[in-house]
Amino acid sequence: MYCIIINMNFKGRIELKNLFLVDDSEFLRVMMKELLRQRNFNIVGEAESILEATARLKDIVPDIVLLDVRLNESNGLDLIDIIKKDMKNVKIVVCSAVNSTEVINDAIMRGADDYITKPFSCKKLFQILDNA
Repeated sequence: MYCIIINMNFKGRIELKNLFLVDDSEFLRVMMKELLRQRNFNIVGEAESILEATARLKDIVPDIVLLDVRLNESNGLDLIDIIKKDMKNVKIVVCSAVNSTEVINDAIMRGADDYITKPFSCKKLFQILDNA
């Protein structure tokens, strides 16, 4: 999902950050979109699988990808490798119920910029996205 995050930089200019959401749970995607809209984010896209995300990311280059680890039968972390190969400047935030040190370390080693476990507080999620 693309979200537009509005940040004021030190020169007072508005910067827009595009966010792409990858999660296989339609319920969670709907909830995340509503949560982010309440924070003045503009949702412009989403994917439920690595295949769908890869296809959509051919046409867009987001600033941030919010990514789940478990995507049906796939390991969402494999998408990090694909993204970082072609879009090195894209920030990746993994948002998952998987709270394993091994998985978190794997995500960071592959190039994730941050990792937040579900359930999470909205405040923590917004802090991470605002700083990405």
